Amino acid sequence: MDIRQIKTFVYVAELKSFTRASAFLHISQPALSRQIRLLEEEVDVKLFLRSGHGVVLTEQGQTLLEHCVGFLNQFDSLRNAFNDYGLNGSAEAGHVTIGLPVPATRFIGQRMLNDLKVHHPGISLKIAEGFNPLIHEWLLSGSIDLAILYGPLESTILRRQLLAVEELYAITAASEKNLSRTTITSQELLKGPLILPHRPHILRTIVDEIAVNDVPIIEVNAITLMFELASANQGYAILPGNSLNHAIAAGDVVALKIIEPVLSWDVSIWHSSLQELSEPALIVRQLVHDEVVSLIREGRWSAHLAGDIKD
Repeated sequence: MDIRQIKTFVYVAELKSFTRASAFLHISQPALSRQIRLLEEEVDVKLFLRSGHGVVLTEQGQTLLEHCVGFLNQFDSLRNAFNDYGLNGSAEAGHVTIGLPVPATRFIGQRMLNDLKVHHPGISLKIAEGFNPLIHEWLLSGSIDLAILYGPLESTILRRQLLAVEELYAITAASEKNLSRTTITSQELLKGPLILPHRPHILRTIVDEIAVNDVPIIEVNAITLMFELASANQGYAILPGNSLNHAIAAGDVVALKIIEPVLSWDVSIWHSSLQELSEPALIVRQLVHDEVVSLIREGRWSAHLAGDIKD
């Protein structure tokens, strides 16, 4: 058993797919399959079972995964123990990259950036913007330190801090009919067509959970195009109600609250358990948390804070 086999096993378990893990790790699928087969032979247990959408861990595979994640975390801690604290020898100096869903300005505003500049001048913050699946892979690869992701998200190696729960809306054309109402039922919405990102985006999972029959879907991975199609009355885009407030305020589209049932998603800040968070990353995580709390309590973001959610 070597560290390459361990990492391959962990990423197959996380991505639940040999194909996706192969692309993510930039190795051929036969080579990846061989590593998993050799690992299974060494531990003398079957680690994965095939499913309709990929692979799932066996009970023995889950046990091995817990040990492997712990080992990789210790390995990273050992490596970090020999690194310098950062720029100028300060524990609060360094680079932090955070992945944010589009549009990123919903989560990080000028107030937070000013706070970072004034109180933590040694921290250099880089923001990477993208859709959920892409940010997820950035976090797994270690190319970013923190990420805000929509969920719930099943993960074997990522850890999260729940920030808020946000209700979803149907974004559609500002027609006379739509301007005269504020809600739309899920069943009416599912007549489609729906304008949604490609799988495995969390929005597809949410729709799958409430759809009884096949729903016509226009697959779009650009939020501006989603709004353009919705504005042209080509279908309903499912998004947070204030994801693009200026488009709604301009009258290009309307946001109808989805009811019966209400659709929502978790908004959490995540990090990889395979990498120990640096002091600058811990500071940025706290600043993002504080900014989200302020935005919601000031009424500038319509969501429910984690601490205000009732069981």
